[in-house]
Amino acid sequence: MSFSLNILAVLLVSSSALAQTTAISPAELEFFEKQVRPVLVQNCHSCHSAQARTVFANLKLDSRAGVEHGGHSGPVVAPGDPDSSRLIHAIRYDSGLVGMPPTGKLPDRQIEALTEWVRMGAPWTEQVAATDTAEARSTGRDNDHCAWKAVKKQDQPEPA
Repeated sequence: MSFSLNILAVLLVSSSALAQTTAISPAELEFFEKQVRPVLVQNCHSCHSAQARTVFANLKLDSRAGVEHGGHSGPVVAPGDPDSSRLIHAIRYDSGLVGMPPTGKLPDRQIEALTEWVRMGAPWTEQVAATDTAEARSTGRDNDHCAWKAVKKQDQPEPA
């Protein structure tokens, strides 16, 4: 009898922990969509997303699952603890890790936004923000697709 009660207790604790990780306040949603997702899309997704030609370090930063899983070296975010998060060390260029993005250090306000996001517990919504596709087009990431190429008039072949 006590064994089944222990299992029930574990299930209740697990389900409440899961509910806490999936619940996101309106303020967290707004912060993520306006301050965090655009930074990730603009600076990380070309190398660390499902749409990247080559996913570097097997790290995908375009979904909650990707962030939680991390890359070859494990998780890059320690929710609630920016000082233990490899992502934060990489964007600060302050450790033995390779500085990210490799094109240069992010502006301080973007580093602060990502740091605050991790401090908040790294809330994530799987909604696709308008910035996701618009940013991809404006950065040229998707411009190789035929849908984005200009239509060119073709010479018609002469009949035989």
